[in-house]
Amino acid sequence: MPPSPSFSSEDSDLISALHTLSSKSPKLVKSSTYPAPADPSIIVRSWKMNEFKYYDIPSPFPTLARGLFTREVEGDAEVGEKEEGKGKGKKYQIVVRGYDKFFNIGEVPWTTWSSLETHTAPPYTLSLKSNGCIIFIAALTPTKLIVTSKHSLGPVSGVETSHAQAGEAWVRRYLEGKGRGEEELAGVLWERGWTAIAELCDDSFEEHVLGYPPEKTGLHLHGLNARSKDFITQPHDVVDAFAEEWGFIKTLTKTVHSIQEVKDFTTACAERGEWNGEPVEGFVVRTVVTEPPTSGRSSGSGGDKGKGKEKGKDDPTPPARSPYKPNSSFFFKVKFDEPYMMYRDWREVTKSLLSQRAKNPGARLDPSSLPKSKMRRAETKVYVKWVVREIGRDPAAFGEYNKGKGIISTRERFLKWLETGEGKGGLEEADKEGKEKAEGGDGERKFGKTVIVPVAIPGCGKTAVSVALAHIFGFGHTQSDDVQAKKPAPVFIKNVVNLLSKHDVVIADKNNHLTQHRKALRDATAGLTPPVRLLALDWSAALTALPPATAHRICADRVAQRGANHQSLRVDSSSAEAKKHEEVVWMFINTGEELSESEVDGVVEMTLDEGEGVEGQVRRAVRGVVDVLGVDAPSEEKVREALGVVGAYRPSVMKPDEAKGKKGVGAAASGSGAGTGAGAAGGSGKSPRYFGLLPEVDITALLDARLGADKEDVPPGMRAFWEGLKKDGRVVKRPHVTIVHKNSTESKPSGNGNGNGNGNGNGNGNGNGNGNGNGNGSGNGGGEETKRGVKEAKELWDRCAALHGMTNPAPPLFQARLGRVVCDGRVMAVTFEDLDVASSSSSSSASSSAGSSGAATTTVSTTAAPSGPGEVFVQKLPEEVKQRLHITVGTKTGAVQAVEAKAMVEGLRKFWAGSTGGSSTGKKKAETKTETEVVSLDGVVVYGRVKGLFG
Repeated sequence: MPPSPSFSSEDSDLISALHTLSSKSPKLVKSSTYPAPADPSIIVRSWKMNEFKYYDIPSPFPTLARGLFTREVEGDAEVGEKEEGKGKGKKYQIVVRGYDKFFNIGEVPWTTWSSLETHTAPPYTLSLKSNGCIIFIAALTPTKLIVTSKHSLGPVSGVETSHAQAGEAWVRRYLEGKGRGEEELAGVLWERGWTAIAELCDDSFEEHVLGYPPEKTGLHLHGLNARSKDFITQPHDVVDAFAEEWGFIKTLTKTVHSIQEVKDFTTACAERGEWNGEPVEGFVVRTVVTEPPTSGRSSGSGGDKGKGKEKGKDDPTPPARSPYKPNSSFFFKVKFDEPYMMYRDWREVTKSLLSQRAKNPGARLDPSSLPKSKMRRAETKVYVKWVVREIGRDPAAFGEYNKGKGIISTRERFLKWLETGEGKGGLEEADKEGKEKAEGGDGERKFGKTVIVPVAIPGCGKTAVSVALAHIFGFGHTQSDDVQAKKPAPVFIKNVVNLLSKHDVVIADKNNHLTQHRKALRDATAGLTPPVRLLALDWSAALTALPPATAHRICADRVAQRGANHQSLRVDSSSAEAKKHEEVVWMFINTGEELSESEVDGVVEMTLDEGEGVEGQVRRAVRGVVDVLGVDAPSEEKVREALGVVGAYRPSVMKPDEAKGKKGVGAAASGSGAGTGAGAAGGSGKSPRYFGLLPEVDITALLDARLGADKEDVPPGMRAFWEGLKKDGRVVKRPHVTIVHKNSTESKPSGNGNGNGNGNGNGNGNGNGNGNGNGNGSGNGGGEETKRGVKEAKELWDRCAALHGMTNPAPPLFQARLGRVVCDGRVMAVTFEDLDVASSSSSSSASSSAGSSGAATTTVSTTAAPSGPGEVFVQKLPEEVKQRLHITVGTKTGAVQAVEAKAMVEGLRKFWAGSTGGSSTGKKKAETKTETEVVSLDGVVVYGRVKGLFG
């Protein structure tokens, strides 16, 4: 296929540099590959930079683009312009090009008002900052389009409709409305070398904070970028004309001619909270970079006079040079705190209250457990009282709230109520209480000391963050893992209390993943003078927000990466206990208790983001500590110094290996109703019962979305069965896909494992019924395992064991498509299709692009010779194994064995293979005794690793 006319060697060199940087520093730059939906033969690569490194000068990146998709073209003949070919080898092109990263006022040195006045030039075009998600539209070929979100395209794991898919649906809707075809729009974008950039604002798809009426629902076009290394964007009159021609919604703009005018206009809008009658989140200001110096062009750069700036401070900072080239396009933003931030707080506290209700349906909602950081405004305190009452009065009105539905209507009901006499009275009372606290009345408790309490599991990064905080601020720091005693807990608590006599702030470095751990610290410090604040560094919310398999992979990989650099939980890849750490991580995941806000006096919310790394975690914790404790923010030099200390950290105590061995933990977790315990094998001396793949998916959220009452194609029986599984607590807690069972590697009958099976099943060779219960009948209809079958099972077992045993490099990450939900009234399952390797590399690491994006879909050739253990595994996986792959969602009662799901799936696949088409949704007889209901999942993609598991 010929390249775009805009091909250049400069662009190709840029992408080559990204490949090189990604190989050398995978935590700095990551990429994910996708088959283009419009033409799957074209593989597109999305690039994602470490967000925190955008702040560095000089920039470590060859481009500041945020949203960059590229493709490879091969051979000089395809380059088009010989003088730009630069010889043989790989050539690359930019397919989609987003904006350069831009910052808020005061967020970086070059976006202070004085710096902007110095290095930018008029005119300044202010465009309304839409409250949605960004969508990129470009030409894949002269006749086909590619539509992406910021970093992905096509389907996303665990999501019914991705942002990219929703954006593409709107593009096609506009084309249809204009009576034009995809090839016409693609032709224009191809010829001009543009990426169209829009904001998807559609409350029916996903509600954000600010709502949109029907006439403002859709794609708000706000940019046309050149697909080039340099950031070049079209002026807004060109963008508006393009929107008019193709049916997009225009983005409102205003042009001014000095920085002072920008300040005056945004200040006025911030004070009103609206522009042209619409509530606004802020503005994006578009200008160009000039050759420095350029001061003195406007009416002055005095202190900031309004709310449209950073933290309400003046601007004493001397001008700082921009990292951008002269004459390049340059954006900055002016974000408003109100009412946007307040609305966001209302959304988050409502979600917290609903989660609280889901865990204890009969209990009263407790607002005291809400984050104090979100309860500072009087309006929010009144809102919480109101919404608690509303949830109790009409819980059905909040049924879809946590899925992004009803957020805006709830807020509007409250604002309307706030205008009533009752609402006004409540607000006046809250204002009065706030003033009393500010004046030192019976308000918030005054603290003289602080204990920082990590709430984490191994691999979260708590010690790295603790070491950094201790170095930056001089806090006391004591580690539970340093204690050498038969009963370490009391000694650790004593160490914390002793350090409080020497330090105002002490870090109690322990996982503290159980309520009893946090209570012990509270009890020990409750009677001290001056009063002691407990400040949590909380990873628990981030952990519970992820599928267990994802949390385990991230944390276990981090433990493996640190190797022997720990007091007791050490990884020796040559040891028989190389996977012991995985058991330990599972134990913490299974037993951990999420932090309640009432347990502590303050919270810094931490994340478990693969892309954030140690530096991001440290910076997040520093910001939180500065905000809560009121200490001075450290200099950049001090933070860098602390990161160096973290990198050089070695524990002062190294416990003998026997101590680790005594931690033998049965990490198996019970899977409701289907016997799906999935503790990771390794190091305990026990051999796995079976090997399976742990898909990283929230099965409840996925099926709630697909089987909801609003889905007309879902059979009533299936929906009722699903609701019954949830009500009875029979939904699998940790989904897994069985690959090979230990029993199938032994020469013995497989159809009557416990003497009460039905042997021949129903004559279809599935070994179903209620035989040995392991889901691995011989498939020969007679129940006898042939020598060949045993040999193949043993070989498969060995390949699984080899994958499970990998430590350095990390095991490969696999991907698969969840095809259909199937249910026969006794058991429900999800079919597992198109198993492949998630990355083209032979071993995906924990920070692999596919794992972090949750949506990458790299195509791996199955015709070429396999190049790594993952590819070998996929290529050698027997077809009969592929035909039975599934996730057992749950069984109706404990009397129904999970093996019935295997028989149901095998029977349906035979039916589908023999049919000549038809719907993927409805009812099928197949080769089963009962009618089976089927619903398509429309190609949801999930990821996971092969693990040794225990039943």
